[in-house]
Amino acid sequence: MRPTAPKLNPVRRILWAYAISHYGNWFFRTGIIYEAYTSSRGSTAVLTLAIAVVYCPILVGSRLLTPLVDGVEIRRLLIALDLVRTAALGVLLLVVTIGPGLTNLASLLTLAALSLVTPVFASAQVAFLRRTLHEEAIQPALSKIARIDWLTFVLGTTTGPLLLEISTIRELIVLDSITFLISAAFLVGLAVAPPGGGQSPGGLWERRLPLGQQTRLLLWSVWLLNVGAGLINVYPFVVVQEFLQAGPYELGAINLGNGIGGIIGSTLVARFGGRRVGPSIAFGAGAVAVSLFAMTMTGNLVMALLASSSMLLSGQIFAVSIQSKMLSNEPVDRAALTSGRFMLATFTGTMTSVLIFLAATSTWATTSTFHGLLVGGALLSAASLVIVIKALGWNVNGRVSGGWTAGSGALDRLQRIGKE
Repeated sequence: MRPTAPKLNPVRRILWAYAISHYGNWFFRTGIIYEAYTSSRGSTAVLTLAIAVVYCPILVGSRLLTPLVDGVEIRRLLIALDLVRTAALGVLLLVVTIGPGLTNLASLLTLAALSLVTPVFASAQVAFLRRTLHEEAIQPALSKIARIDWLTFVLGTTTGPLLLEISTIRELIVLDSITFLISAAFLVGLAVAPPGGGQSPGGLWERRLPLGQQTRLLLWSVWLLNVGAGLINVYPFVVVQEFLQAGPYELGAINLGNGIGGIIGSTLVARFGGRRVGPSIAFGAGAVAVSLFAMTMTGNLVMALLASSSMLLSGQIFAVSIQSKMLSNEPVDRAALTSGRFMLATFTGTMTSVLIFLAATSTWATTSTFHGLLVGGALLSAASLVIVIKALGWNVNGRVSGGWTAGSGALDRLQRIGKE
């Protein structure tokens, strides 16, 4: 009798699917934006529009679509999302083939469609992990997702423009379609996780109730920290152009250092769990604040690189730990809702930061305002730390008070349901 091949672990299966499709997302997204930017002869308006087309649908999907994930079977949803994304690329390929003049517009619309379902896929993945893993295994799993995010970001943003240099937009579309089909193939054998995992009696009514008080406070801390730390999106460009008067090699060095910092942070955070989750959240927020202050040393490439990469390292520790804490606070059948709100707080905070930067630099000179913006960002991150301490109920001695403990929000809601 011929031995059967060992089955792929469900967690590895879903992470492989996510890694492959996410890499496709990044190289396609970067390649399309690069194509639109170069074909418009460096139009900043087109570049701004392309970035808005990527981020705005993510906000809409995080707010409106992710709560629906908690009521469905995850495997079918994930496969359906991969097939929908493949179909959207098929439409784009058809438009590019028969109407080259509409390529930029069709590409931007396709980017918007892909961005709209991206948070749905991500939250469904988190919901599957929450339904199938023990609570202590959630943070290491989220750490693996964060590592995948950074690795695929580095690889995708590097290879996207290069692929366009040696191929055409049609071939880029086909390659991205293949990544989604491979992702769907991995998901076909995924174990079935029923809605809610059978662990929360509240059902649909439970999902309609507000998130717990501790979770809501932690979400505010996520938003506030990203308002301060969101300057990292413009930091490499401003430092290289305005302060160092350097070129692409220095820009590449800072971007590479930031990517490495994110990967290291998402790797280290896997070691934190259980009672160390709270301290790791606080450490991450505090270290982000310190790093933002250090990022004011813009006149030295090495110091700027070290400060910005350490900020992203600390930010990963904060993000993974706080998402793990929020997931443990809420019932299993609200995992997608919780994950969606986390993404919403992250991206709205980042967009707010970028808008503040644009408003400030359009009124005053960049060199005279940037240090002030970094200091302000550090103060906002410090305020985020204060909210974290309040949310976790720590007293002045560093011990957890009897006020808010993990899961108290869910317990309060169940008690209200019982009284009604």
